[in-house]
Amino acid sequence: RKRGMAADGDGFEPASADAWRENVPDDLQEIMVRARGRLVERIRHALTHLPEGEIRPGGDSRWSSAGYRKLKTYRKKEDITRAFCTWEHNADGFEHVPEAVSVLRLPCSVEHVREICCRWEMRPSWDANCERATRGQEFNPLCGLFENVFKSRLMFSKRCTRGIAAWDKLKNGGWLLCSTGIPHEHSLNFALERGTTATTLNVGGYYIEPGEGDHVGTCKVVVLLHVNLGGSLSKMNKLAYILSLGKNFTKAIFLWARWVKQEWTPATSTT
Repeated sequence: RKRGMAADGDGFEPASADAWRENVPDDLQEIMVRARGRLVERIRHALTHLPEGEIRPGGDSRWSSAGYRKLKTYRKKEDITRAFCTWEHNADGFEHVPEAVSVLRLPCSVEHVREICCRWEMRPSWDANCERATRGQEFNPLCGLFENVFKSRLMFSKRCTRGIAAWDKLKNGGWLLCSTGIPHEHSLNFALERGTTATTLNVGGYYIEPGEGDHVGTCKVVVLLHVNLGGSLSKMNKLAYILSLGKNFTKAIFLWARWVKQEWTPATSTT
């Protein structure tokens, strides 16, 4: 199976390494650089070991031997999304929560997928757990702060993720969106709503790679999320979260991908 540019090591080189840094405070630049390094490492690993569609008979040894567990498959008619998780290479403080990742092939252009990703406030339309997604201060067109608020459910209180997100235009014609949490005590953070627990986003993002050969006109997308729920959770509650992660993450990515395809109009879109 052809793995693609990123898996082979040359797919993450930015067209301009400093484009996203304009007006970004120095300490946040340092945080983003470290997060980008983690994200690139994890996406490259996922592209090397994970399937983008159906798993062929006997094909599970590749990803299972690389430390991945199958989270869940979500399918409706011809559309399918499969998600995986892993505890491999977890950062300090994140040992008890898995990284979730999904690899997709979408029949549309790289720029279209990026444009959909930029509709940040639309997240509640495809993520049933998200109550509100808002943009904060924007340092430049490629980098800014964000806040995502997640609904309370069962034994979990309302959660809030705050962080910084930055886009890199890549030399291979693709895009990389990296997001990571900023310290809760940072001067750009403000008080949480009463009854809301702060989560810590280790790293999350989207890697969008243009298709080659038989896949010209499509793009490969990797969606990755690694977050600490925060607060005081019992071992049983953490297990409940892990079990629900498969259903919630996989369905959300399935609905996001379906939305991307529904919004795609080849006659008016550019590649």
